[in-house]
Amino acid sequence: MRIRAVLRRISMRSAHGLDRGQGLVELTLTLPVLLTVTFGVLELGMLLDVTHQISSLTREGASIASRGAPLDSVLLITTTNGRSVGLMDSGGAIVSEIEVQNGVPVILDQVASGGYIGTSRLGLLGATASALVGQGLRSGQLYYAVEVFAPYQSFTPLDRLVGAIVPDVLYDRTVF
Repeated sequence: MRIRAVLRRISMRSAHGLDRGQGLVELTLTLPVLLTVTFGVLELGMLLDVTHQISSLTREGASIASRGAPLDSVLLITTTNGRSVGLMDSGGAIVSEIEVQNGVPVILDQVASGGYIGTSRLGLLGATASALVGQGLRSGQLYYAVEVFAPYQSFTPLDRLVGAIVPDVLYDRTVF
């Protein structure tokens, strides 16, 4: 009996509109979580898009270089096609010609985009391409490497959180 009376009283309160602010309270509690998840998904999607674009740029550049195009032309094509990821502004590309001599990859020629001040992660001109040692490259073969350094800036309000996880410059390379 007592339970019925309590249930009747609760239903009467609802009928009289005593729970009018409940929806506002629930929205206030869930909105920050929903916005964080939404912005996180958008940021991740943008990050994956930029990563995919620079990967495509390196593959395209290395493929063109391996067909005998001059390194300057490969660099121009790569940076021009990479305009959408900021290669012409604050990013850059480096194209290298590498020959494997006695099992050691040596950088024979290297060109870098004009505005980029960074250095190759493979090595400097005339030096051993230490990042490629032990990668199964054949002696006497010529290889071409294209490295792309693309700036990445968060576009959502989560930049403090994303900044701790994602580097300021995204990097990719392809060797043909």
